[in-house]
Amino acid sequence: MRPKLKLTEFASQFFIGMSEITHRGARECLIETCQSAGFAARILQEADAEPTAIRFVADGLGLAFMPEQVTGPSHEGVVFRPLSAAPRIDHRVARQQCFQTA
Repeated sequence: MRPKLKLTEFASQFFIGMSEITHRGARECLIETCQSAGFAARILQEADAEPTAIRFVADGLGLAFMPEQVTGPSHEGVVFRPLSAAPRIDHRVARQQCFQTA
């Protein structure tokens, strides 16, 4: 099992948020989680559904918090990793497969 990632590793990256219409409270959770890690979330795009957010991640638009239940199936070009300090809800960070951390 790979080690958990620190959210601060992604402070300079863009994030994919979930639409408030379909995922009430998700944007606030993302913003608060990043603030608690010491940086402001840079939300580049919002998605109405998890498959759309995963596609945006695969296309290199940013990272996304994803609920654990969508992390099981294989998603081309995307990997899911647990965070050392998870958001309020049990999510994983989805990132482009070729993304390198410092």
